[in-house]
Parts: sequence; C-alpha cells; structure tokens
Amino acid sequence: MAVTDYTPILGKASKEYNVGGGISKIYICSKAKATAIPRPLALVDPAATNASEFVEISDPITFGVGDGWIPVTVTRDTVKLESDYTTERDSSGFSVKASADVAGANAEDIGNLQLAANDEVLVLIPLPDGKRLLLGSDQFAAEVKYKFNIGENAKGGRKSTISIDAFEVAPFFYTGAITLAT
Repeated sequence: MAVTDYTPILGKASKEYNVGGGISKIYICSKAKATAIPRPLALVDPAATNASEFVEISDPITFGVGDGWIPVTVTRDTVKLESDYTTERDSSGFSVKASADVAGANAEDIGNLQLAANDEVLVLIPLPDGKRLLLGSDQFAAEVKYKFNIGENAKGGRKSTISIDAFEVAPFFYTGAITLAT
C-alpha cells in the first residue's frame, strides 16, 4: 500500500529528545568516491508505506577501498543549518545552508578545505540526539566554501568558517553506517 494519507504530526507530543544545534563533528566526502548513494525508499519505490520513507535513508553510502567520510572537528555551538522550502508553481524542493567553524590555522586543515571547495561533496551533520542530516545526494552535490579569519590579539582566535550549500527534494535523515576514510 502506497503512502497516500497523512498520519498525526506529533511535534513535542512525540516525547522525542529535542536539543537544537549540531555536535562538534561533521563529515565530508567526495561524491566521486562514493560507489553507491542510496535514495529514500519512497522516492524509488511506489510501494512505500510510511511517510518517513520520503526523507530517511537507511542503506549505507558505500565507498571503494580506503575511501570514505572525513571527520571534521568543529567548534562547539557553531554548527548551524537552515533549510527553506523553495517552490514555484508545480515544483518544490529544499535549499539548505549550513555552516560551522574549524579552529586554528593548520596548513593541512586549510588545504583539505580547499580540496573540498573544489569538489562535489556530500556532508553529514550529526545532531545531539544521534540523528544525522545528509546534505547532497546522488542527484545534487553539496558545495563547500570557506573563509579564513586570523582573529584579533585581544580576543578571538584563528579559524575557518565552512559554508555548505545544498539543494534536495526534502531534508534527508541518514541512518546508514559511517565508513571513515583510511
């Protein structure tokens, strides 16, 4: 039976853990190194029966030997994400903008951000309750940009602010395994 009817939208009544923001780590991978990027079931199978199957990806994103997700340690409380439902008549989608700060001026870190800025990527943003949002997909890559700031002597520190732009048909929750690059 296909999903055709709404079910109750519970909001706070669901008693779900509801802490805002992200954790102190995000993950980035090159889309080209992923050997399989699954889609939510309801987008590929008309027999889907649960509304969550429109936005949840449970199959893992897979990679070749040695390839995988790159962890990025970010400054606590700097992960931000907003999505806007973008629509014109007879079309719909989500524009997603996210950002996070990476502390320091390590040349290796800056070099990796430069590589990501010149690549089509996927980004995972873990939330405090264990859920993970996926930015980018098999159809639309996420884009990474960054800016570097040296701070001031009296306050602040050196950091890079990562900006991530993505577009998709809906916000995607990724429940698959995270394979780290080696």
